[in-house]
Amino acid sequence: MKRSSLLALAIFSVAALWMLTGSFRTSLSAGEGESQATKAEENKVRVQVETLTATEIARQLTLQGQVDPYRTAALRAETSGRVVKLPTQRGERVKAGQLLVQLSVDDRNARLAQAKALLLQRKSDLAASLSLQSKGLKAKTHIIQEKALVAAAEAELEQIRVELKNTQILAPFDGVLDQRPLELGDFVDRADQVATVVDDSKVLLTAQIPQRSLSKLVLGQQVNGRLITGREVTGTLTYISTTAETETRSYRIEVETPKPLNERWIGLSVSLVVPVERVRGHHISASLLNLNSSGELVVKILNTDQKVSILPVKIIRSEDDGVWVSGLPEEVTIITLGQGFYQQGETVQITDSIDPIQSANNTSNHQQG
Repeated sequence: MKRSSLLALAIFSVAALWMLTGSFRTSLSAGEGESQATKAEENKVRVQVETLTATEIARQLTLQGQVDPYRTAALRAETSGRVVKLPTQRGERVKAGQLLVQLSVDDRNARLAQAKALLLQRKSDLAASLSLQSKGLKAKTHIIQEKALVAAAEAELEQIRVELKNTQILAPFDGVLDQRPLELGDFVDRADQVATVVDDSKVLLTAQIPQRSLSKLVLGQQVNGRLITGREVTGTLTYISTTAETETRSYRIEVETPKPLNERWIGLSVSLVVPVERVRGHHISASLLNLNSSGELVVKILNTDQKVSILPVKIIRSEDDGVWVSGLPEEVTIITLGQGFYQQGETVQITDSIDPIQSANNTSNHQQG
């Protein structure tokens, strides 16, 4: 009997110990689960956000072009002769009316004197005939002939005077003597090119604009440009071609802008920034842009219940410190830091600042997970 009691007591003790051990392990497991959940919640990346309001800006069209002279004159000889004087050198700045090339006069002075004498004689003959007509001694037809001879003599005299004047080739406007393919002693015939003068007081920034953007341009609007040297310039749109280029179906535009006289711009490449319309957009960092599965640019934002939304956007224009985008609500809260850890519909926690070390640890854990 005593032995049976001892056996029952031993069995009861073992059963009680087993039950207590299971309860302890259950309690421990529950505690560990709660601890891990708390730890996971603490390790969840907190994000930074910024609330932005749309601003009206100009949508811009960037065109590649070049700098052309304001005007260029290719001077040609209007009479023949030998070059006897070249008072101006290539590259020299000239004034309107300044002598560039002097051709030989040859026999023109003698012909001028002869034409003057002939005209004097014709006028004298006409005066005598008019005196005789007044006395009834000269027919009217003779008077008409005398007047024709006077007119012919005057025309011949004027022609010689023009020839003499054309032996001097003058600058048509202020500018630079750019080309002069002549030397002393060269013979120049009528219509031969003798010099090129360039007006560089102003320049034209020229480019081709696509036909789809043509209707958005207005003559007189301001256009900004950047020369290949890095210099910023501003000018006025003064010309839009009436017809398109046959091959490109684009239209030539010209932007007029002043140029310092001591600088060489003509022929340089230039980027023109042409405002084409006014739109509303948000200015954000380019690092906030992502691509979705369709290849669209998207931005991650927070909706009113602190959940992530992914919205497609379009770039209006780029700047050194970011980009202007369209497609977002008028007022929007954008995730500026930590957006890479969240997807569409996930709830986020916001913080004023993010510890770089914690962010790095979370990034490592996120990658391992």
